[in-house]
Amino acid sequence: MANRIQAAIKLKDAVIARQRGELARLRVIKGPDRGCTFIIVNTRSSIGRGEENDMVVGDLKASRLHAEITASPTGWLVRDLGSANGILHNGTQTRSSPLRTSDLITLGETVLEFLGAEVEAQRLLSPPIDDVQAELLVQAKATARDRPRTLSDPFGLNSRPAVAAGTAAGSKKVVRLTIAGVLAVVVVIGMDMFSEDGTPKPKKSSRKVASTGEPVDLASLMPKLEKPQTSRNTEMFFKQGFREYRERNYIRALNQFELVLQMDPDHDMARRYRDNARMAIEDEVKTHLEFGRKTFASGKLREARGHYEAILRLLHTDQANPSYAEAKDQLDKVRAEMGGG
Repeated sequence: MANRIQAAIKLKDAVIARQRGELARLRVIKGPDRGCTFIIVNTRSSIGRGEENDMVVGDLKASRLHAEITASPTGWLVRDLGSANGILHNGTQTRSSPLRTSDLITLGETVLEFLGAEVEAQRLLSPPIDDVQAELLVQAKATARDRPRTLSDPFGLNSRPAVAAGTAAGSKKVVRLTIAGVLAVVVVIGMDMFSEDGTPKPKKSSRKVASTGEPVDLASLMPKLEKPQTSRNTEMFFKQGFREYRERNYIRALNQFELVLQMDPDHDMARRYRDNARMAIEDEVKTHLEFGRKTFASGKLREARGHYEAILRLLHTDQANPSYAEAKDQLDKVRAEMGGG
């Protein structure tokens, strides 16, 4: 055991910059170890309650040797090692599943977020979500696995089970029937467009007339589509972010929009407002830097301290930013001046 190569490092912090030799990381967003981060530095690492694991969790509902995270030329994989309660991948029971950034792994009462090496630095420094948000995120990812009905597929035709694979003759029969159906539709449409003498028929109204003689809007006959759970959760977080953005609480807004994009990477409005929030934070930082320099030069030390402390709060998740380093350095000088006089 003494010669065993350490495959992962446990850090008691969720906001950590990328580490040397880091291949991926698991961030604990729910459970007894919430707020911790496992830095994976080897292509194979185990996780469980036992001390013999590379990643040890304090979850009593986790098995001693619960699961394994491995890397291959095709990507990362999570595999159950015969645990008592099994594992969930994005809310769905699994024995083995491929892993992508933002995927969630549940073992016992612990939920871990997988972050690959390709994730941007800003994401690594984003603060962890709370337990309620973690639970909603798990539910949203589980719901996203089911194909929802959409306006382009209102009757869920695309989610029907595929025709079972059969003989070549059976497949050809399906093709012939499909072609015949398409031709029949074309013929019917052609007959409806032209009269017997070959002249085009006048266009019909798009509104259907009911038996009472009153026009009926065809849109009213469309089935009412239930809003998917994923959409409800993302919109709830988006609205929270928008409220914070409107109140100029840009850091909180940024966190909400980042959460929305974890649940729905194609949410264009969340992406736009996230970028706007980042620009607003940059503008505030520039303003505080300018006034911090001026007030310090004029001897207004308390005001200068307030400006530099504000910059450190705004950039606490982006400490590699040059403005953060400047503000920290200037704040030390201000405090030295205040202590000296």
